[in-house]
Amino acid sequence: MNKLRLGVLVSGRGSNLQAIIDQAKAGKLMAQVAVVISDKKEAYALERARQAGIPAIHVNPADFPARDDYERAVLDILRQYEVELVCLAGYMRMVGQVILN
Repeated sequence: MNKLRLGVLVSGRGSNLQAIIDQAKAGKLMAQVAVVISDKKEAYALERARQAGIPAIHVNPADFPARDDYERAVLDILRQYEVELVCLAGYMRMVGQVILN
């Protein structure tokens, strides 16, 4: 059975992310974390992802002139990693129409 490819958006310590990683590794979650994306460069969740061998990417919202531009950049990464389901694990930003669509 194919595992669902997850993209996890994070902003902080990553305790929720760690629970997802642990459950997937234990076979209790029929999914794999394909990529972790954070809006905060210093988020410890990125380190948790790296330690688990998962691509960990920081996308700085301040680098984009508008929220939609930031979300398009996040969406491009999710598509690059062929994400099928996006999980918000302590992500502290509102998700807008670009990602929701």
